[in-house]
Amino acid sequence: MGCSVSVERPPASATYKRNSNASTGQLNNILQQVPFDVLYSTYKDLADYLTRGLQTELLRVYAIFRWMCMLDLDKLENSLPNLPDHGTPCDYALKIKWSMGNFAHFFTLVARAAGLACVVVSGINKSAAYQLGMPIDRQAMAAQWNAVYIAGEWRLLDVFWASTVLVGKKTQEWALINEDGVVGDDVSGDEFKEQEEEGEVVHTLNEFFFLTDPDQLIWTHLPDDYQWQLLPRSISETDFESSVYIRERFFHLNLHLLPGSHRKYFIPTSDGKAVIKLGADPSKALHSQFRYMLFKNREAEEKMSNVPLERFVFFEKTGDSMTYTAAFPAAGLYKMEIFGQDPREHDTLDLVCSYLIDCRDPRPTEPLPVCPDIGWGPGLEADDKGLRPLTHKGGVVETDDGNVEIRFAVDKSLNVAQTLKHNELDDWLLKRFAIVRADGQEIVVNMRLPTGGNFALELFADERGGVSGDLTNVCNYLVKCSNDNDITPTPFPKLHDGLLGRSPNCDTLSIRAVSHPGDSIETAEEHLVVVFEADEPGIEVMCELQHNDINPEILAQTVLRSADGTATTFNIGLPKEGEYALNVYARRNSDPNRMYHVHSYIVQSNQTKRFQTEKPKKQPSVVPVVTNKSEIAISVPRGRGELIGEFTKKNAHHEPNPSTLKADMSARDAVFKLNVPEDGDYKLDVYDQVGAKGLQHVATYLICKDSAFEEPVKPVIERDIPAEEEAARKKKSLAAKHKTAKEQLNAAISSQDKDFLEEAIKHFQRIDAPTQNSSLAKAKQLLRYLQLSEELTTAMTERNLTKLDKVVSAIETSELKGKLHLQLAMAKRILEQLKRIEKLRHAIMKLDQRTIAEIKSYSTPPEIVNKVMLATFLLLGEREKHLKEWKEIVVQIGKTGKSSLKRRVSAFDVDCLPIAVAARVKEILSMLNLDDVRDVSSGAATFYVWSKGMVEECESRFVQNGGDMSTVRTKKK
Repeated sequence: MGCSVSVERPPASATYKRNSNASTGQLNNILQQVPFDVLYSTYKDLADYLTRGLQTELLRVYAIFRWMCMLDLDKLENSLPNLPDHGTPCDYALKIKWSMGNFAHFFTLVARAAGLACVVVSGINKSAAYQLGMPIDRQAMAAQWNAVYIAGEWRLLDVFWASTVLVGKKTQEWALINEDGVVGDDVSGDEFKEQEEEGEVVHTLNEFFFLTDPDQLIWTHLPDDYQWQLLPRSISETDFESSVYIRERFFHLNLHLLPGSHRKYFIPTSDGKAVIKLGADPSKALHSQFRYMLFKNREAEEKMSNVPLERFVFFEKTGDSMTYTAAFPAAGLYKMEIFGQDPREHDTLDLVCSYLIDCRDPRPTEPLPVCPDIGWGPGLEADDKGLRPLTHKGGVVETDDGNVEIRFAVDKSLNVAQTLKHNELDDWLLKRFAIVRADGQEIVVNMRLPTGGNFALELFADERGGVSGDLTNVCNYLVKCSNDNDITPTPFPKLHDGLLGRSPNCDTLSIRAVSHPGDSIETAEEHLVVVFEADEPGIEVMCELQHNDINPEILAQTVLRSADGTATTFNIGLPKEGEYALNVYARRNSDPNRMYHVHSYIVQSNQTKRFQTEKPKKQPSVVPVVTNKSEIAISVPRGRGELIGEFTKKNAHHEPNPSTLKADMSARDAVFKLNVPEDGDYKLDVYDQVGAKGLQHVATYLICKDSAFEEPVKPVIERDIPAEEEAARKKKSLAAKHKTAKEQLNAAISSQDKDFLEEAIKHFQRIDAPTQNSSLAKAKQLLRYLQLSEELTTAMTERNLTKLDKVVSAIETSELKGKLHLQLAMAKRILEQLKRIEKLRHAIMKLDQRTIAEIKSYSTPPEIVNKVMLATFLLLGEREKHLKEWKEIVVQIGKTGKSSLKRRVSAFDVDCLPIAVAARVKEILSMLNLDDVRDVSSGAATFYVWSKGMVEECESRFVQNGGDMSTVRTKKK
């Protein structure tokens, strides 16, 4: 059909060069709804319509590919007035809809009609239904795709994979352990032990499968003819079966396997660990997000049901690689799936690759404190913010005494925050064991870990002067503290959120430290003077002094604050030697009950004189609050002075905004009204300010805003409910159930999903909903339609005469006959073909043995008889080289039992007849006609009619399935 290149085989040394820069703008108008008259016409007319005005082969191929991917077969079926003629594009599109054809053959028919060299490549593939670790099942994995010849080279595409995706495929073989270290109700317990589900085919467009690089497509598509791999060095079926399962998202994210990467899906552990390492493109990886899911085999799950298995995967992402290290405390077979996305290009995460991990040597392992999204260590996120590690360039930090210093060089001012985490210690308690400071040249983190074990340090940063909001997680360290010497480090005195130095609020409020612009002060004196200045009037500066061993009430009295215009001076008494924390805050006079942090110092007092001090009697109260509301009110008992609140969001920076906190001091208790529009963790610190003294911390409220949080149901006090009230309550409850069931029923109708419909109908009837309901009637009718359509599709695909005749008869008497008229017409067409075959078969079966004996009795048969019987046995599977002599044909005629001629004809399946054999038989019979054969032998005439009928049927099915008879070569066996 206009192909200028031989399309039987690829060249011996296939060359390939990807070119995806074709402009597709000129296709916009072409790829609109193709008129029915074109679809009802010839493939040539359709090809001309799709490719008109397109000058290059690449654009013509893309136009056909894009149109085919956009083709809505359901919509097409519902919009056609009648069944199209056999051999038209519309006829074949319906065959695809009814599982009697495929896109590979359809694409070939249209491409060749457009003058393009195109072939169908047959083989096996690893679709979303593929089960990792299962042996190759050629029947279940059989597939076809295309190769097209463009600009002197072969290229590969797969319309079906480009336009459909299977979602929701589940198997009972695996149980989800955790997802990025998080285990919740949806991924644990009996509720997650899902039933076997086949999944749902969803239509989409994935242009990865247009002119896919051969070395990328080979991970999921293996041709039967290895030449169609188009690779310099082909891979075997054994290699394909054992290779790691890689999907297209792997290549979308510019990932690649490194020399040390696992190329096989099966990974045995070493010392209870498995390491998966992938190469990455730094420019792409910076914007990419990754998640993992870890499953355990069901059989292993029962043996280790009491062993917690979450948070044992260590993920580290550097500039040019990403590494997952999985450690297992229990033996078993695990499946690890890695997902990824670039939010600039993808709406959702999708599968990158999958491995099976066999752990036979588990080791006692402490779970990770967290599983951060960006992984561990200073990677691309840190580099993007200008952080260059000076001390620790890997994701693991080890210490034997709990004292750690981590330093980064920076070239710009950053807002920073840190969080220290431990499996058993609360984040709030760990606040005093880590501090961070940033001075525009370095970021320094110091830790004094309180105990041995694994800690996680999370570091957050964003450029100062940027947009308000959550800070970006830029780096995480796993800190392993052995604490072999059983040392108990002294915690830092209470610094504001563990931050040292100047806060970004200094810029917003126009405040600066005059006397001590840095973040630390060292003095041998008993007194300290610190001066701040505000550039604008109406700003008041206050401070809080903290020491681990001194009562905060005493420390508040050692501070004397004085103001002179816009300058504020703190005269601070230091009762004893040691470390102090000095936290400085500011408030606007227009908003006196709201303050903001502006600066923090570590003060080291080296004085020799000692004062008798009173140790803290108790710490400020810490009150957790969980809410789903955007506005909350917190009551705080009054103190001796005026109460001031400081309201912040965890690991975030927000410009001072009075609207987020309002204070009401008119009642007996102070009421702080907080605005929390976003989900997240917030903190309200309340201080007591008495005159010109220092601030005294009263309480901390840790607020978790979670929109999904359900408020506890208040207990119902039992009482005698009047009968009328009880009846009204039941009626209201039943009405609500009916409403929900109806909504579910309508959703099932919209989905057109048979299983969903069955469940929705059962549920609707189970709750005694009204049976005279229009939605229920509509759902039942739709379910019956889908059932009949499925039965008809199955019968047409199987081509079983009895079964198809039965289904057709049932539909003929059904009220759904009109809705199924197209599919019914196709079924009748196939039924006529099957009846014709049955008639030919029946004619052979009616032959008496004397007629067959007469044919066998020839010692030298007429040439016509010889050709007819040669053709017959070729159709029955004999090789032509074994039928050269008449005596060899006689041997075949004389066989009895299952090998008898009539039994073989009765069992013959035209679907198993190779088209090349049919072409050879057609060639043998081409010089004969029925009258000539009948004149010589009536028995031979019956075999002639049968043979010719089988050849015609084979050719018809070949063309119906997208075959091109012009490419068929006769096969002599």
